[in-house]
Amino acid sequence: MKLHAICSLLASAALASAAVAQDHSSNSSSSASHSRLSTLHWSYPNSGNENWGILSDTFAVCDNGAEQSPIDLTGGINADLPQPQLSWDTSADLTVVDNGHTIQVNVANGGGMTIGGKYFELLQFHFHAPSEHAINGTRAPMEVHYVHKAADGQLAVIGVLMIGGGTNALFNTIMTGASVEASSGFELVGHYDLTDLLPENTSVYRYQGSLTTPPCSETVLWTVMQQPVAVSDESVAAFTKRYAMNARSLQPVNRRFVLTN
Repeated sequence: MKLHAICSLLASAALASAAVAQDHSSNSSSSASHSRLSTLHWSYPNSGNENWGILSDTFAVCDNGAEQSPIDLTGGINADLPQPQLSWDTSADLTVVDNGHTIQVNVANGGGMTIGGKYFELLQFHFHAPSEHAINGTRAPMEVHYVHKAADGQLAVIGVLMIGGGTNALFNTIMTGASVEASSGFELVGHYDLTDLLPENTSVYRYQGSLTTPPCSETVLWTVMQQPVAVSDESVAAFTKRYAMNARSLQPVNRRFVLTN
């Protein structure tokens, strides 16, 4: 069977799966079960060995799952991948909060994206330091995750590695406000282009993975941009002052395929 056919089957299987649990990838309309999970204390240990699975049976997949994220994106298979077709709305209502694990921007009426004919609504985006994914063994200073959800419950996330030495109005605005107000939440007033945190180069990695925080639910469709986006050193410093390390350790790839274009 030709490679492009194999890749099409893999993409279809990933899109057909449904995520049955949510973590901080949920927006403000979290379910009651999610609220109970949120009361369990978990953290990012300095050892890099989270052991989240021992905290609750609901978190067991964090320790024994076969398709966990993040991973080292090395040696991808070239494929004719369907690109995410973005329909993010610049008039979306954005609320910035500190949820205890990251700075998160909740999105209401923000549109979404379509991959392979399937539509996913944009729920929120949030940040990690250092980057959770690595490329050829190297992690970037930060990473942003745009979290989307389909009507059947499946989650799809766009990840973008972030480096310093540049400037980015959206991230600067978020961190300027977060340095003072994020613990209680604040709205971003005005219209913002959410694609400002995407690189110009649209080449991607795609693989089947999981949420990177408890309950570590699998069947999450990951699209990670190959090129990083440059933001200001001051904005990176503002985030790492609040969260010096909120990145999960790299997980085994196991028998998964990492596709690239």
